[in-house]
Amino acid sequence: MAASYSLMAQVYLAPVEIDNKWGFIDTNGLMQIEPRFQAIIPSYQYRNQTKEYSSNGVGYFSEGLAAYVSSDKWGYIDLKGNPVIDNEYDYAGYFIDGLAMVSIRNEYGFINQSGIVVIPIKFNDATRFSEGLAGVVLKRKWGFIDQKGNMVIDYQFSEVGLYVDGLCPVKHGGSWGVINKAGEWVIPPRFGMIENLTDGYFRFKIKGGGWGLMSSKGEPVIRPVYGHLSVKEEVVRARLTGDWLYLDLKGKPMFNVEFANAEDFCDGIARARRDDYVWWYVKKDGQILNTVALHRAYDHSCGRIRVILGNEPNYSFLDSNGDRAFESDFVRAEDFYHNRAMVRQMGDWSFIDLNGNLIADYIYENAKRFRRAD
Repeated sequence: MAASYSLMAQVYLAPVEIDNKWGFIDTNGLMQIEPRFQAIIPSYQYRNQTKEYSSNGVGYFSEGLAAYVSSDKWGYIDLKGNPVIDNEYDYAGYFIDGLAMVSIRNEYGFINQSGIVVIPIKFNDATRFSEGLAGVVLKRKWGFIDQKGNMVIDYQFSEVGLYVDGLCPVKHGGSWGVINKAGEWVIPPRFGMIENLTDGYFRFKIKGGGWGLMSSKGEPVIRPVYGHLSVKEEVVRARLTGDWLYLDLKGKPMFNVEFANAEDFCDGIARARRDDYVWWYVKKDGQILNTVALHRAYDHSCGRIRVILGNEPNYSFLDSNGDRAFESDFVRAEDFYHNRAMVRQMGDWSFIDLNGNLIADYIYENAKRFRRAD
């Protein structure tokens, strides 16, 4: 059976478990797909299935469809839980731009949302589509195809990444470089590793050396001397000789202190700690938000920060100014995603909104965070 599906706008669903079966609720706490699946399949397990998922499991939704597995074969359900593409595949991935990667007997191709094979299942491996191109393998070499299956860049690479802003890291002849969509070298292959970053930058590693930062034109911005380097919200987080630093995109330290531990910025706020094992939240101008020592601290998201304050045993939430967002005392809690957070009292889970209001009773044995489904 194959069917097309008309996408709906701005649909967010969360998996929930009742009586050892999984279903999906919406952001109002209403059950949209009744619990009937034995397991929720994490995205990282999609291509490394275990018997735990092979009999009756379901994955997360993308573009209105979710992969499910029954009797060791994969198909797709729609937002109402109806099967719309038969379970006939050994693997089924997320839909991206209307196409999903599927596999039969260790060969890969792509189907559309009607279940029609639009790119033949013949490749030894493949990546998902990014900016209209997907990496594919034949005879141990990677090349790139377009969404009609046409060969755009011939098989010649030993490893490939994904396209971001028209550029893609690839490995050729034992070294990494960057190509454009025509397959032309923008950054010649001479590095130990190159990875895409946002804002038009790449992080790179020289053979036998550390991580640095370069522009999309291959111009070095930060020397490759760091044991770790990441970029988020135009701030570089780097580690050098055990200490963590925040740098601007020119490599200049943003603060006059070094941290024993530090995390990336998220919505303009980062968490970091000195040598006293107490976490603090900082803004890009160096302002410290909280004045209360935090026993445990987590990322800032949706204007809320999940913490355990001082000697308190349970979880609370702060706002973006470091003040309590609302009165709370949760045995367990998770970060906010799409303005909803998982919380637990006693043995069961529920969800709250940004003001701490429950959207459903504490009835779920387990739950996962909200994700966009359409």
